[in-house]
Amino acid sequence: MKQNFNKGTCTVMQNASIYLRSCIGRTIEELKKAYLSGKHICFLVGADSYVTKEIVSSAAILPNSLGDNSSNNDTPPTPTVKFVDNDTFVKSTVGEQTEFCKPRLFVYMGKPQYRTTDNTVDEQFKLPLMSLTNYVDVCSGLADVNMRLTKGNERTLCCMRNSLILIPAKSKPQIPSYIEPYTATVVVPYMDEQECCQWISLYLNKTEDVSLKKNSDGYLMAGNNDFLRQLYHCMRGMTHLQIYSVLKDCSMQLGKIYFETSACNGSERMAALKKCIRKNADRIIEDSRALIIENPSVNEPAGLGCLTKWLNDHCDQVANPYLYVKYRQEAPKGLLVSGLPGSGKSMMAKYVAGRFGLSLVRLDFGNLGGTYVGQSEKNMDSALAKIEALSPCVLWVDEMEKAFSGSSGVNGSEVTKRLFGKFLTWMQEKGNRDVSCFVFATANDISKMPPEMFRNGRFDEKFFTFMPTSLECGKIFESIVRKQTKEADRGENLQALPLFNVSKVNAALFEKMLNDTSLCLKGWLTEELCDKSVNRLNKFFTGADIEQVIKNAKNLFLNGYASDVSPVGDAVFDTPQFCECLREAIRETKTYGETNLVDIARCYGQLSVNNFKNASNSLVLPFDGYDELLYMSAENNGKALLYDLNRTGNKEDVHYQHLSCKYDKCMYVIVRNTINSISKEIVKQRWQ
Repeated sequence: MKQNFNKGTCTVMQNASIYLRSCIGRTIEELKKAYLSGKHICFLVGADSYVTKEIVSSAAILPNSLGDNSSNNDTPPTPTVKFVDNDTFVKSTVGEQTEFCKPRLFVYMGKPQYRTTDNTVDEQFKLPLMSLTNYVDVCSGLADVNMRLTKGNERTLCCMRNSLILIPAKSKPQIPSYIEPYTATVVVPYMDEQECCQWISLYLNKTEDVSLKKNSDGYLMAGNNDFLRQLYHCMRGMTHLQIYSVLKDCSMQLGKIYFETSACNGSERMAALKKCIRKNADRIIEDSRALIIENPSVNEPAGLGCLTKWLNDHCDQVANPYLYVKYRQEAPKGLLVSGLPGSGKSMMAKYVAGRFGLSLVRLDFGNLGGTYVGQSEKNMDSALAKIEALSPCVLWVDEMEKAFSGSSGVNGSEVTKRLFGKFLTWMQEKGNRDVSCFVFATANDISKMPPEMFRNGRFDEKFFTFMPTSLECGKIFESIVRKQTKEADRGENLQALPLFNVSKVNAALFEKMLNDTSLCLKGWLTEELCDKSVNRLNKFFTGADIEQVIKNAKNLFLNGYASDVSPVGDAVFDTPQFCECLREAIRETKTYGETNLVDIARCYGQLSVNNFKNASNSLVLPFDGYDELLYMSAENNGKALLYDLNRTGNKEDVHYQHLSCKYDKCMYVIVRNTINSISKEIVKQRWQ
């Protein structure tokens, strides 16, 4: 094994076994197969300059030797590798060819062409179509079908047919149909763990003089296997040059980066190194319109205890999947979270990435579309490839139903169907391809999603978020108040006072207001439980509603009491005055429960029949009372109820009395009655 460092990169002379397992070796073998099978136009997808150079200089069977001067020792050798960047290196007839005195390897290094479409900048790879067309026409005999070839022309034609045109490209290009039979597309695979660790070790040997030893498979490795394994899972999917660039930046930021992970400060140093690596890795997707880096959050959303428990149970398995390989246990694939708008799904996506300590990448399907035929699919392939390169990470697919709503049925868009198929296949196969990407998908209306998305194996678990109970509303309120107070304390507070007095402005205060029949429950039902009336006089809050109420209360306070604010109070927002503003803000705010009762009822029906688990620790309306099949069978007698807890053998008032506060009781009765009032619509929509 011989090491060689050249022009800022690390290379290693490999034995045959390692060569055949390396990404460059596998790529060369695929190129050889294509060349021997007559595919002499090869697109090399995903190759950086280092890989291209290694392929050009190492593939002995290809026409890429240094030159041939056997005919005349005094004549400089004719190089058989030629780098071209124009579209005229192949002429239209045999007689015009000047480059084919012997078989050659042409490496096309044309630049991308940028075109403005809908006020966006899109990258279009400019293919050398003129030369490719001429090559196909001449080699197939079409260009000179009526021409009698001389011996010189016959030799030129023979050299052309034994030449190879290699075209490096970032992603799979759209190849014209008349050229495609003569082409092959070879995708450069990612480095496996041992090759990647060897590449990292060679860098450490060069920059920090870390000693290397051969392991049992013949790879040169630094001594700390745990260090290399953790770096591999942070850098998996990067190219050779990307790894070298990221490590070099880490060295500049942190100094020496190699250390023993078992040392007393090993975990802190590793956390700092991973953070630096991920900061650099995020730049990989900066040129993608469909992928957006979001900021993770360490603030746990209130009221979603069951979902938080699932994350805690699977955190180590997602963040460190290599530790579970010996158990033949795959890392969790992801979660699908559905529910009402404003119920905390987006906040949970940011918390998931923060909890796992991974980058958060949002996939915007709206930006995958392209003007040209096949461009949308190409953009999807490119986005998924970049996501794999950034793994391990959390992929956030927000409002998934809007992206794939046209993927089923005869009226569905063909492009949407193809994008949906690509995404489903990728989700199913990414575990087999050793891609550690945790998918966090959210949806507001799962009725618009294709049923294939709910099949077992797509997601590890499906959770739903619904209207929070009174207790959960109080927790959400207090978490927002505490977060704002904490953030304000870090800044400059003119009065040197906390933003809120959390001992008084807290969950208990907000719960008391929620259960006030003169404030939030003006339509409080005192009738018998069999009453089927529905009214919109009650304020039922989502998390987004609560956040808006706090914002409105602060505005009322600042507009009405700003001149009176003084350091005499116990907080910037003086407690008694702010409480009055809070009550006024509640009166003025139109909550989701007032304006969207029918949407709440529809959402409940969708969630109850799709085997979703509750994301919170409590649910005002248990699923036991909802049965569409039983409703349809009893519909003819005129007394059928879509939601009826009496069917389970329990008395309905038992559950009603079990609810601890007026707010929950009122919400239970109102939402239940709303479900029953639109039962025909709900059932017809699902069973028509």
